Formats: sequence, C-alpha cells, structure tokens
Amino acid sequence: MNDKTMRAKFVVWSVAKNLGVEGETQSIELRLGPVVSDVDGKSNASWSKYTPSGEMRMVITNEELFDTFRPGQQFYLDFTRA
Repeated sequence: MNDKTMRAKFVVWSVAKNLGVEGETQSIELRLGPVVSDVDGKSNASWSKYTPSGEMRMVITNEELFDTFRPGQQFYLDFTRA
C-alpha cells in the first residue's frame, strides 16, 4: 500500500451562495483551480511538473464557514489516504 501524500495549492475562483426560501444562505459552492504560477515555483511540484490543471467544486453547509472563503484566496489541499 502506498501511503504517500500530495499537496496542491489552489485558488478560489468563485463562491456562490445557495439561498433558502426566505433568502437565507443555506450553503455555499466553492470552485477552485490550481495555482499555476507561484513565487517559489514549487507549490504544485508534488503532482504537476509544469502547468497544473484541474478544478475542484465543493458545497459547504456549515454556517460557520460561509464567510471563510473569498475569490482570489489561496489554500493548500492535502491528500492523504483515509
């Protein structure tokens, strides 16, 4: 079994609010893409040698996290076998 991990640096492309009947936010949908150019040039080296490509979509229903994400912010995504 291979227990290697991978770290990817992604940037928030968009945050869409999904509203309920009364106009309250019930969830948010994040769209993220890989950081293509970085100062150190190594942030995505563990999974992409040259130009990283990909997209991640995630729906979050935890109200405490609704204000956490803004377009343009960058986050590390760590992949470890569960």
